[in-house]
Amino acid sequence: MSKSSEQEYLHGFSEEEQKRLLAQNQVLSPDIYAWLDFGRCKNLLEIGCGVGAQMIAILKKYPNIKVTGLDLNEKQITKAQEFLSHEQIDPSRYKLLAGNILGTLPLDKNFDDILLVWVLEHVKDPFTLLQSAHTYLRKGGKIHLTEVYNRSFDLYPKNVVVQNFWNKMDEFQNDLGGNGQIGLSLGNLLYDVGFVKIKTHSHPLFFDKTKSQRRASFLKYWTSLMESSAITMMKKGLISPSDWEDVKENMLSLQKNEDAIFYYSWVQACGEK
Repeated sequence: MSKSSEQEYLHGFSEEEQKRLLAQNQVLSPDIYAWLDFGRCKNLLEIGCGVGAQMIAILKKYPNIKVTGLDLNEKQITKAQEFLSHEQIDPSRYKLLAGNILGTLPLDKNFDDILLVWVLEHVKDPFTLLQSAHTYLRKGGKIHLTEVYNRSFDLYPKNVVVQNFWNKMDEFQNDLGGNGQIGLSLGNLLYDVGFVKIKTHSHPLFFDKTKSQRRASFLKYWTSLMESSAITMMKKGLISPSDWEDVKENMLSLQKNEDAIFYYSWVQACGEK
């Protein structure tokens, strides 16, 4: 989930976090792209591209597409270049740029599609960001948003330790100027900006013993997601190392529980210019 404003980033920019972002997309990509289709897109702009995880997935899936990745953080752009080069993707098919969509950019304003994945949750003013994004689309072009709805997170059996940490993490994100519930507002935001033909979709992730392998991989991934935030929160003195160890132990216990259930729902939306 890449940085998209100049405020402090919940997950940090360490090398470990950059690797986690790449691994994260390997877990989430099948679900994210089940509802996204860039088959007719020739020229895509990704805002908040981070380390290039989405770009790699899209460039591999759609051989005729060209992608421009934009991120505020030059360190992320440098790592994205490294990751993309490692995948041996034709460099003529992508462009990486460090910059702010709210500023002046050396880009034509005729993209077929724009993509934002896990970006608006970190933004203080998502309406203004989407207004700026709107200007970079050609007439009839589409914007695609994938976002969090953190209040939907639930576990069985009920785990107070994990839930308390999750609530603290959500509060911390809000304190940084983000919004862990932004997924609920995607349709309204697109409407207010002036997009048309808006579609929204709630994507539930529901894993019980009938999906034990998927449940195990997701609980493991979820632990790494929380840990990236925990590192930042510990630096701020918001939690102690022992607090985080308790969370990890409880997550491990859930992985070993045959009856454990994981639930989370994110939201996707698209609109046309």
